[in-house]
Amino acid sequence: METYTGALERFTVDAEVSRRLSTLSQSEGTTPFVTLLTTFQILLSRYTGQLDIAVAVPVLGRSRPDLDPLIGCFVNTLPVRVDLSGNPTFREALERVGDQTLDAFDHMDTSSTRSSGPSSPSATRATRPWCRCPSACSATA
Repeated sequence: METYTGALERFTVDAEVSRRLSTLSQSEGTTPFVTLLTTFQILLSRYTGQLDIAVAVPVLGRSRPDLDPLIGCFVNTLPVRVDLSGNPTFREALERVGDQTLDAFDHMDTSSTRSSGPSSPSATRATRPWCRCPSACSATA
């Protein structure tokens, strides 16, 4: 039975781990964000036993030049979905997540109701069928 009980987990990555994360990301031709997202999706897969994992990623919604002069906060939430079937290595999962992330950003102006597939009887405005796990990552000096 679903309880809709969640939690917020904040943590700080120390300088050495951050440096190693950047080095790995650079050597694989991706960004630290995609590397962290891959790690998070693998963790969710292991905890849930599911191989099809979607994570909601917040993005700035100013992808169109006509929005530039407008005042206000334009934020969108993109589902980044990855299929972890076939027991991929971390590098293979990293490539899959990178491809899915680029695809999500390419289609970020598509409405979530149009991109989530057929509507589900259990889907409401409060719960989208495509994702129930948000993620946020911020860099500080």
